[in-house]
Amino acid sequence: MRATAILFVLFSHTVFLLPFSTEIQNLVFQYCGFFGVELFFVLSGYLVGKILIKMLNERYAGLDTVRYFWTRRWFRTLPTYYLAFLLSAIVYYFSYKQFVFTEPYNFLYLVFLQNFVSPHPVFFSLAWSLSVEEWFYFLLPLWFIFFHWIFSSSKKKYQLGAIISFLLLIIILRIIVVYISNPEWDSYIRRLTPLRLDALITGVLSGFIHVYFKDHWIRYTKLSLVIGIMLLIAASVYFCCKQMNADLPGNFFWKTFYFNVVSFAIAFILPYLTKVKEPDRFFSKAITFISLVSYSLYLTHVLVMFIIITLMNKISVDGLNGLKFISCWFFCVLGATILYRVFELPMTNLREKFGERKQ
Repeated sequence: MRATAILFVLFSHTVFLLPFSTEIQNLVFQYCGFFGVELFFVLSGYLVGKILIKMLNERYAGLDTVRYFWTRRWFRTLPTYYLAFLLSAIVYYFSYKQFVFTEPYNFLYLVFLQNFVSPHPVFFSLAWSLSVEEWFYFLLPLWFIFFHWIFSSSKKKYQLGAIISFLLLIIILRIIVVYISNPEWDSYIRRLTPLRLDALITGVLSGFIHVYFKDHWIRYTKLSLVIGIMLLIAASVYFCCKQMNADLPGNFFWKTFYFNVVSFAIAFILPYLTKVKEPDRFFSKAITFISLVSYSLYLTHVLVMFIIITLMNKISVDGLNGLKFISCWFFCVLGATILYRVFELPMTNLREKFGERKQ
């Protein structure tokens, strides 16, 4: 699922190099970009949710556990993010002769607030989804601990209460925002941090079910898969129709509950995927490799594409879009592989040193 997500995103950003009509390019760009990121959100919620639930079941549900969780998460995500931001700022300076922090608003990138209450700036545009994820990682364990302290019920009950209440809170918030101001779908809803946290908590709900109801998780994998595929097909058809005709009825649903339909469609597919066994073949190794470098690839692919296309344009290869397409894919994967091996993996391994459990 992670490999599919990053390939969707990469294809969405390179489709304009293929010989399709502008309408097809725009539709593919919107579709692959949207569903690729949604896959990331739900999958991240599922994986991180399972980790946090198991951690809270094994350890005392206190601030020390929260600190341990944050340390492991942030060593996994923050160093590579800040390096990618720095590289983007350097290229931006040499390309436009302008320092990124000349605009004070750009300091918000350092604390993931650049799209918290207003649309995401053009610079380092892909960072909007990282803001959603990082704020979720920050708030989720605090929300769990809060429910544990207030209700002091069994682990299963307080965890389920925390998940359901978090989900409902974000849905209600989005409904209120849409009802009051009816904002634009993409910049003011889809990519605004507080309005998208429900995608990740849906993944956490899947992780909760997997931990506490494992028999049902395994027993109904095929039924769950069918439901997920049907929902995903319906959501895809509606998405394409809406992108081609913005005046299509159902605007309130489009801006509120549509996101939940997509999240639950992806969540329903998860049980089946957790049963699939990897054959020891080239295809499975390629998928594993892409999934491993996916974070570095996500953070750097737009930057690498900008450099490659700019250089190729300067050496007069205008019109050879097929060559540009292949070159972008090759160098994006190559750059991500180097970044993963040289920086991301060593930084991730440091969390074992700084995030050791207190026995």
